[in-house]
Parts: sequence; C-alpha cells; structure tokens
Amino acid sequence: MLKTGLAIFIETLTVLLAILCVEEARKQELSLVLALILAVGVAALLASVLNVVLLEWPIRWRWVRKLIEPAAAFEGHWIIWVKQLADSPYSYGRFRYDAYATSYVFEGYSFANDYAFKGYWRTNTVVVDLRNERIWYVYEAGFEQQKAQVSGYGWIRFTRTDSGQVSNGIGFFVDFGEKSPRSSRQYLERINPSTGICSDLEDVAGIQDARRLVKAYHKRAKHEKQSGRDPV
Repeated sequence: MLKTGLAIFIETLTVLLAILCVEEARKQELSLVLALILAVGVAALLASVLNVVLLEWPIRWRWVRKLIEPAAAFEGHWIIWVKQLADSPYSYGRFRYDAYATSYVFEGYSFANDYAFKGYWRTNTVVVDLRNERIWYVYEAGFEQQKAQVSGYGWIRFTRTDSGQVSNGIGFFVDFGEKSPRSSRQYLERINPSTGICSDLEDVAGIQDARRLVKAYHKRAKHEKQSGRDPV
C-alpha cells in the first residue's frame, strides 16, 4: 500500500540522515554523545516535517486518501436498517474523515416510521481494522424525548461487490440507556447516484436532507419487500 510505502520511505530517510549527521559531527571533532543528540534531533525534525507534508496534509483531500489511505474505501453515505427498532428502523449515516481531528468519524440521524426525527449520534472514537474490513467505534447519541445524552459502542463489517467496491455492511451497536443496555443488529447499504435515491450526495447537509434520503430508500425497500427481497 502506498501509505505504508511512504511511511517506510520517511523512516529510511531519517535513519540515513541521522547516520550522516553523526559522521559529519565526528568530522567536526564533536563528542560522540553530542553528535548522537544532534543526529536524533535533526532526524526527528525531518520525520515530523515529512509526515505532515507527505501524509497528514495531503490526506485532507479525498482523492488523495483514495490513493494512500485504505480506510477511505469505507467513506460515504449509508442507509442503515435496524430490525429490532420497530418504531425507528431507518437511519442515515455518514462515515467521513475529519481533517481537523485527523481521524475518522461516523455520524448520522435516526427516523421513525413516519419519518419524524428521532435522534442523532456521533462517534468520539473510531478504530479501523483493515485486515477484517471492520470498524469499531464508541459514540454519543441524543434522542428527541430524552434530555440527557447516552453513550454506546458498536462495530461494522463491510462487504464488497464482485468488482471490489465496498457496498454493504453488517454489525451491531449497544446503547447504554437510562434503564438498561440495549443491543441491536444493523444493516448498511451505501447510497450512490446509481441507486436513483440521490443524484448529488454533496448536497446532504442536515436532518431535512437525511430525511429525504430515508424516505426515498424506504419507498424502494417497500417495493423490494413486496417482491420478496430483503430491504438491505
């Protein structure tokens, strides 16, 4: 992977620079201890600069992340179906990179069967397991009829199509509510223009846009259920 290759390149370059610094310092008849301190300082500064220039700064743009960050494959807009929550089975979620926090965020809104807003959630910790194409997360959620926020955790395992595109996911989450923890299984389907649900996902900006997407998906899901297919 390109990101791993860049990291190896940075590490190799800093080690070589440290060696050169030690040799040059010794030529200037500096003590070995002083030479080592100088070499470590210069190498650490170079490593920090290269990490920012080659990794942290470019990764702010999605097209660059697609080249160097494998987790970018999970980014996008998702319709989420929670079978156990009969009063609010559908949600809209977005998995995105937060350039300011330099980490991934999973957030979204949940809706009742009549599309009334039910609540929202946002992660404060996301761990990406690339080997198993899975994310683990801890989140905080707020609900329309509750004043206090609740916390929870969950995971999602993504699946790919035959062409290699990440298109679906399955997982669970646990809400630590006011009375007792509640575990729910969730199914995810990526929203993209080819589904006919939305033509421009960049326009999704808040609850109203999310509700519009859920309505469109719910309408399609009902049609598929009548045809004998699962919604997700």
